[in-house]
Amino acid sequence: FEIEPLWYDGTDAPTFPPNYNDDESLNKYLEPEIFIESDDPEIIALAEEITNGAKDSWEAAVRLSEWVGKEIRGAIPGGTTAINTLHTRQGECGSHSRLLTAFYRAAGIPSRLSIGCMYSTWYGGSFGQHAWTEVYMGENIGWVAIDATIQEYDYVDAGHIKLGIGATFQPENMEILEYRIAGGDTTAEISGIPPEYENIIGPYTNFANRNVLEVQYADGGIGVDIMGRIVLALNDPDEMGRRYAKLSADVCFSFPEDDNGQVDEMIIGERVYAMKKLNEEFVIDEETPDEFKAYMGPYVIMQIQKTFTVIWDQGGLAMLIPDVEDPRPLEKTDIEGRWRDPVDKKEYNLKKNDDGSVSGMDIYVTSALAKGATSAWIVDQAIKSEGIEAAEKKFKELWDNRALDLEYTEGDLNNLGHKYLGEEKMEEALMVFKLNVDAFPQSWNVYDSYGDALMKSGDNDEAIINYQKSIELNPDNEHAKEMLEELLSEKPE
Repeated sequence: FEIEPLWYDGTDAPTFPPNYNDDESLNKYLEPEIFIESDDPEIIALAEEITNGAKDSWEAAVRLSEWVGKEIRGAIPGGTTAINTLHTRQGECGSHSRLLTAFYRAAGIPSRLSIGCMYSTWYGGSFGQHAWTEVYMGENIGWVAIDATIQEYDYVDAGHIKLGIGATFQPENMEILEYRIAGGDTTAEISGIPPEYENIIGPYTNFANRNVLEVQYADGGIGVDIMGRIVLALNDPDEMGRRYAKLSADVCFSFPEDDNGQVDEMIIGERVYAMKKLNEEFVIDEETPDEFKAYMGPYVIMQIQKTFTVIWDQGGLAMLIPDVEDPRPLEKTDIEGRWRDPVDKKEYNLKKNDDGSVSGMDIYVTSALAKGATSAWIVDQAIKSEGIEAAEKKFKELWDNRALDLEYTEGDLNNLGHKYLGEEKMEEALMVFKLNVDAFPQSWNVYDSYGDALMKSGDNDEAIINYQKSIELNPDNEHAKEMLEELLSEKPE
């Protein structure tokens, strides 16, 4: 069969802002929902700013798509929610698509997520899980697909295959009929984890954002589970110990060993920008060694039109960075042609050709995740695999044995409980909030959150008790006071 993309040039596009008040079938594509906070004042204000003066809905749609594609850099894991993606300015395809969907809805343009696969030339040609956005252009045109993640601002190419539509990229039910890690054998029996992988397998925590990624073994290789959204299969390590994702050469993982041969962290390296060296005259400092002269000159990031310039300064290689006043000295790394900025930890890979010329430069960022999991991740995984009672028992055993992080457990469990509340998983939410109350009886916040869950579940009497306890511990807790007043006013005399 043959797949052809739909090209739409904006002909007969609806006016902007459009008016779909008479079409009830579009209501759900205009309303906010979990992970797509189109009613957030910050998202609304920015959408208005970007689309100001647009001649029609298509021009407004393309403007918003271009903004997301240029301003939100690729990163795994991503921001997850639309507003968090806006704040962090980074994310994978789901994060890009949720933010763009929120922008469209904030601007009054119906939009939804498409979930499916996208063709990649990596690993000999393969399809990987992907998400993009569809925007509604009126009854005559219908839904038009846009992929801001790969900068297809006003179309998607024929390599996209849609498997379904959604809003939160969070399917409720899914049956796996067959699977394989790219290149793996679906019929292979896993008899055990090979010794070379035993030290690597397991969860790793990013302490900056509390995200947990899990390294898994399957089909003779390893992959990284990105917070339950996608598993990136990894290639064998190169000479530097880096394992690149099979579907993308832009992200790699390494697992350095300590003096005892133990792995206690995972290093993620991501290429965030590819820059082209500008072919223009540039005055090279006369003290520049011959071996570095080819590096000298300006390099441009086309997506955001920012120019970085490599110079020789005070006896070493340095970078002129946009919006940074002084030249930034660079340190050589162990990788040929790669230099590190010791201030912001970015790495610059200068691409030298066979003839000695330099054609461009890539910017890499690295992050280190410590081996181990958060209490919330442990509880969540236990619920999924063993059930609520088993998860509760596992947490209590770990807590009693002081095997959990005392500093962060309260906040981690609180976030997990609210996640379950947002997903309408009431039994799970109540269990998690109760664990927090039992573990941190002197915290006003745990009673406040537990009260919210109890109130939402309809157990108003217990909600009152917990709000009262929260106020007792923190008399300034206005939220608990408001909820308590509401509950008491509804209570029969």
